[in-house]
Amino acid sequence: MNYYPGERAKGTGKIASKSGYARKQVPFVQPGCVPFNVFGQNNSAAAIDYVTNSTQGRNQITQTNYGADVAGDLFKLPAGPVSLAFGGEWRKDR
Repeated sequence: MNYYPGERAKGTGKIASKSGYARKQVPFVQPGCVPFNVFGQNNSAAAIDYVTNSTQGRNQITQTNYGADVAGDLFKLPAGPVSLAFGGEWRKDR
């Protein structure tokens, strides 16, 4: 029977797991999976090997960009100028 940390065994009232960490079978755990402390303390070499990986990759793309922006004052009013701005961009990735 599997118990959770601090859970009491039925009928005895005693804590079922003295270490506080009884293992429960979980169907989605991968083979070789070992406990890992995300705060970096007391991790075994097996735990570090399980969560680290060295990969290499090489990619090449060709990207074409065109952009234009236009801005300026159209006319002036007593409170200040009336301005207009617009722009556009075209991009193609291969």
